[in-house]
Amino acid sequence: MAVWTFFIAFAPLSTAQTPTPLAANGRLKVINRQLCNEAGTPIQLRGMSTHGLQWFGNCSSLASTQALATQWGCDVLRAAMYVDEGGYLSNRTGIKAQMDNIIDWSEQTGMYCIVDWHILNPGDPNAHTADAIDFFKQEAQRNAGKKHVIYELCNEPNGVSWSSVKSYAEQIIPVIRQYDPEAIILVGTPNWSGTPGDVTANPITGANAYNIMYTFHFYAGSHYTQSYISTVLQTVPLFVSEWGTSNYSGNGGNDYTNAQNWLNLFAGANPSNIKVSWCNWSFCDKGESSAALNTGACGNGGWNNTSTSGAWVKEHLLSPADNWGSGTVNKSPTVSITAPANNSSYVTPAAITLSATAADADGTISKVEFFNGTTLIGTVATAPYNFIWAGVTTGTYSITAKATDNLNAVTSSAPIAITVRASNANQNPIVALTRPTNNAQYTTPISIIVEATASDPDGTIAKVEFFNGATLIKTMTVAPYSFSWTNLAAGTYNLTAKATDNLNATTTSSIIQFVVNQPNTNTDLIGVNCANLNDVTVFELNANQRANATNYNWWCNGSTQSIVPVSGQPYKATFSFGQWFTGGNVCVGVNYAQAPWYKQFCKNITRCTKATIGSTGAVSDGGKDGNVALVMRVTYPNPTKDKFTFTTDAPLQSLRVLDHLGRENLIFKDLEAYQTLDFGANLPVGVYFLEILEVNQVKKVLKIVKTI
Repeated sequence: MAVWTFFIAFAPLSTAQTPTPLAANGRLKVINRQLCNEAGTPIQLRGMSTHGLQWFGNCSSLASTQALATQWGCDVLRAAMYVDEGGYLSNRTGIKAQMDNIIDWSEQTGMYCIVDWHILNPGDPNAHTADAIDFFKQEAQRNAGKKHVIYELCNEPNGVSWSSVKSYAEQIIPVIRQYDPEAIILVGTPNWSGTPGDVTANPITGANAYNIMYTFHFYAGSHYTQSYISTVLQTVPLFVSEWGTSNYSGNGGNDYTNAQNWLNLFAGANPSNIKVSWCNWSFCDKGESSAALNTGACGNGGWNNTSTSGAWVKEHLLSPADNWGSGTVNKSPTVSITAPANNSSYVTPAAITLSATAADADGTISKVEFFNGTTLIGTVATAPYNFIWAGVTTGTYSITAKATDNLNAVTSSAPIAITVRASNANQNPIVALTRPTNNAQYTTPISIIVEATASDPDGTIAKVEFFNGATLIKTMTVAPYSFSWTNLAAGTYNLTAKATDNLNATTTSSIIQFVVNQPNTNTDLIGVNCANLNDVTVFELNANQRANATNYNWWCNGSTQSIVPVSGQPYKATFSFGQWFTGGNVCVGVNYAQAPWYKQFCKNITRCTKATIGSTGAVSDGGKDGNVALVMRVTYPNPTKDKFTFTTDAPLQSLRVLDHLGRENLIFKDLEAYQTLDFGANLPVGVYFLEILEVNQVKKVLKIVKTI
């Protein structure tokens, strides 16, 4: 063992861990506050956390993940997905794709992966509960049955009590459990996950408490509370999903002596003899003390170009070597439903034969249970695993089979849907509003697209009516059921769609509520409304928003070269927009010493349009460098949160704006040369296509993007 440890420590290009942490430990579980492997053996996972995926995406790749697994000795990789600050809510599709890649790369390299919903600003996870439910539902469905995925519900709650965090967690946990009943779930604790002792008097209980752990975060240059954590470990299970060698800001002198004291405690040197798993912050090349890589390392694949902190942490990942104990991991059984087929339909009263196949590679099957949702409807102890479900009434059912082996390992099948309908009776139609989104906010003047889907399982749709409250606003008799609702006044709207089928049965959709506001005349962010390339300018938060402010965090989702807070005046920041600036939101997140604790202010900055149209179709550059260029088919700013501007370079038959499904939203006809159009201020967020039809029938298409 000593020779092997020596080899790992001095051979950074060593081969992968054999077996990998995932192969050695399988499905994890919590037993008496201790993280254990599938065989019930206590284990400690050691690994790294990424920095924000929106900022350091080039530090996360298959190559970097392989390096962490094979050269750093990582057991677990935490993917830190910021929710605000230009993260997930600003780019749901792109950031989720990054997350899913890291999940898959971790599985390929045999590491565990933490899916981190990184709430830092604002610190209250309840600020985005609906978004969290949607995200974790998607991830749990996608990763159901994968043994390596761990879910972290809320990174570093702050400014809120434990009861508030607990309320949030109790809404999210059942969403995950619906699809992944065995996954380890990490729950954040108050004060930036610094006071897990707050949990002890009021822990999560009941079904929600199964396989959950609470997070603790520390930074060695700021936190010296080992005795406090030793006491907490006697009551609740902990997972250190983030820690650093620096102080809590990510900078400052690294305290390796205190860091070693913490790692000794987590290795089992505590009164409970509990091993605590951890992830170090962070595997990135940001120029700060806590970054594991030197600046610029990620750009050239320098996965071992370590900072001082990175070298120290890497040594402690490799030595001592992982010790998974002598327990043999029991392999989980396999199970699938063979009958009935998915989406089968029956007439009430139905007697439905449920059949499943189940096997266990290293043991035997002790039972197969059939469930409707979470309700047990039948148990079969021996093959063939068939069960007759009798007297089933009308409704739609979700059926799963769960197999348990001789060592109590369990696996659930994919669900199938069954519909039972009334005999010789007309079924009600199905209708749902798909646009606008619930709780959307608009500003007058506004026109919005209203859209519904409707179908009838045993007939046809005769009409779809749209109501605001009890007031009928539109009736449509043919699909698609979509229209533009124009000139909405300020107020709150409660929109429903009512479908009527060919036998006059009706169904009304759920209510979609949205608000149309008067234009906001207050100026929260003081500064220019547009910027030229390479402009340097200062933005300032209005004094009426600065009372009780404790911290300011500036950012821009457009391309900028630098953002520097003004010395001594953190409510001001100097932005250098650089040569690639196309427009975007300048934002500042503000923490306060009292409620509301956190606010976010944004101002849309467009590219300045100093150009003028000449008689030849040329455009002046506003005196920047004396060069001119022909007016080409450029739509600016793109992306935009406000309106698009388009200037023709020749007469056009038409200009159409189409959504991603090819549906027409706007059309302009018979355009003259050098005509400028402003459009799209009322378009919902999304990707659109600008279809240009020239007078010679040549058609061209440009992609444009409307952002939040």
